[in-house]
Amino acid sequence: MSLAVSIPLPRGATDVFLPYTGLVVTLAMLFGGGGNQEWSDAVVQLAALPLLAWALFKLSPSQLGRIGQWAIVLLCGILALPLLQLIPMPPSLWSSLPGRGEIAAAYQAAGMTLPWLPLSLEPSGTWLGLLSLLPATAVFLAMLSVEQRSRRILIVLILVIVFASVLLDILQVMDGEDSALRFYAVTNRDRAVGFFANSNHNAAFLYCAIPFAAAWAIGLVQDHRPIPSRNGAVTRCSPVRSIARLATWSGSIGPTPAVRRDGCHSCHAAPRISGRIYWIHAARRAGGH
Repeated sequence: MSLAVSIPLPRGATDVFLPYTGLVVTLAMLFGGGGNQEWSDAVVQLAALPLLAWALFKLSPSQLGRIGQWAIVLLCGILALPLLQLIPMPPSLWSSLPGRGEIAAAYQAAGMTLPWLPLSLEPSGTWLGLLSLLPATAVFLAMLSVEQRSRRILIVLILVIVFASVLLDILQVMDGEDSALRFYAVTNRDRAVGFFANSNHNAAFLYCAIPFAAAWAIGLVQDHRPIPSRNGAVTRCSPVRSIARLATWSGSIGPTPAVRRDGCHSCHAAPRISGRIYWIHAARRAGGH
């Protein structure tokens, strides 16, 4: 099925696409962790708007494949969720929902006719949540529209920022609770927060980098190794295969207490995803895709 129509772009625009994508990635990772919709969030979202439109023009169905098409479907579902919560509903419908009795009683006590209201109890907050998805959506579509080499360059950029964040974490802890390296007034001063205001978000940022590191390393090594055939004719056990198995196994154990303390209750998923990345990559190369 065709999900998009690729529109030819000037060569100059094509040459700038990857650097601008890198700029949006950098802005999102450095300034998108303030919370409470501060000015930094607005900067990232505004920067993501041109990239979103640019990626939609650049993306072609031939680049997607079956997995890419299903990813687009999943993305549409994610974006539709907050939009559906903003659709006004008739009073007879929303007043019957759990927790709406007090709201309906307040309107009736004031002698007001029940208005049409959306499912969201705080529409402005839902709109802000929808806007917060702009950078991730734009970068995701940009990743789909570039070739493999450009994706690897962007992954290296992500890993460089992650490394800088780890160094910043160490300096924040060494410098104490009143460190000038904590960039937000409302923050967790007793823990490392990196470029974020919340230590839990910083922890999530770090463990989400594990699949990116695994994808980059696995792709780099696999490109220089023999490809196993489907009939098992070539059955060499590579170090990457062992690492992928170990990562998958270690993910089943769960996070350590230190990681739990920082809110990484889902970090066990990162090694599992890393192992899955290897198997998908190996299967594609064995099948000649």
